[in-house]
Amino acid sequence: MHDTKQLSWTDGIDSCRCRVSKSVPRFVLIPAGLAGLLGLFVGSLPFLMSALFFFVTPREAQADELFKWFALSPLVFVGMFTFPFSALVIRWSVLVLFGQTHILLDGSKLRVVTSAGPIWSTRRCPLSQLGGFRIATAAVSRSSPAFASLGERSNLVAVRKNGREVVLLRVYPDAIIQQLAEELPARIERLTGRVVQAGMESIRATDLGLETVAMHPQEVLDRVDKPIGSRLVFEDQGEGFVIRAPRLGFRKSTSKAVAVWSMGFLLMQFGLTVTLVPALLAGKVGGQPAAGWVIFAVFTMISIGIVLSRFSAAIRKGSICVNRQSLQLTDSGLFGTQRAEWDLATIEEVRVGVEKYESEDGASWDHFVQVRPDAETSRQWFDHLEKSELEWIVTQIRTRLSGQTTDA
Repeated sequence: MHDTKQLSWTDGIDSCRCRVSKSVPRFVLIPAGLAGLLGLFVGSLPFLMSALFFFVTPREAQADELFKWFALSPLVFVGMFTFPFSALVIRWSVLVLFGQTHILLDGSKLRVVTSAGPIWSTRRCPLSQLGGFRIATAAVSRSSPAFASLGERSNLVAVRKNGREVVLLRVYPDAIIQQLAEELPARIERLTGRVVQAGMESIRATDLGLETVAMHPQEVLDRVDKPIGSRLVFEDQGEGFVIRAPRLGFRKSTSKAVAVWSMGFLLMQFGLTVTLVPALLAGKVGGQPAAGWVIFAVFTMISIGIVLSRFSAAIRKGSICVNRQSLQLTDSGLFGTQRAEWDLATIEEVRVGVEKYESEDGASWDHFVQVRPDAETSRQWFDHLEKSELEWIVTQIRTRLSGQTTDA
């Protein structure tokens, strides 16, 4: 058992602070320490390269004034890449190893501050945009080797109404996570209630949801309530219901990593267009011009594919319709619309399907709605939605199917 006194609250008139005692597991300390050493090594590379120039260059050549500038050039040309990377890695390592976490509340915002001396990190969420809290747990899948080292630990995040997350605590004991998730809504209600007269909107503890998600990709939960921040729309139609999945738009349909990579590639394509194409048209490219056109064509095709893929993900939408007799699924995007219908009496199972893909960069997982029997067993419905949303959709369908079976 873990001591829940690791949470220390200090209450003020219009604010409160929670000091969270440090609780970093061993399996995190070692990678954080190695990352710090890597950051120091990468940051020292420009200095090592400059020192190498001095050692390998004869003394006669070192007397030249130009040599000093040449020897110091790695600090500028190499350091402009290594110094930012080194600073980010060392900052992360120091905060993980020595950082102290405080959660601060006032009448308008929730902040998480992790500090270690002059180094700090701040994450914030306006209370007006707060939808609730989410616990990411590995409770069911701790028998898996990849999650056994977590022990009785979970993550706690604050979820905005638009679905975006603000991490509060990562890999902390379950007891601490549960206590904090229960205390935060009550304290937010008390603080916002005090400042209603100042024009601030009061937030009740019951307005803030609390949900649990599974860390392991293969772990699927039953979900009665719609996930916090989800844009799915539920329409009760008496003898059935319709769930609509609206278009996500460019921001929600693309992760930050994919968005940065896509923008980088498109910028490179733009640079190639404004430099290589004019040179090819003017005949100023040495060698075979055809090779230059082939290179430009390959990059252009990849860029077109990126744009079409992102646009398709942004406009993709779907619907799930259940009535007394049938289940109808519709999934539409840029490249067409898929529709299917099943008689409820013939449905054997509706579940969240999980598929794993192996690559050189590691494993990735896809989640989708799967209906059995299905003539097209490879069809994956709504694989663009979050796993928690798929769990809720499947739970709603199963509940209605079980009701139909009982009536029959």
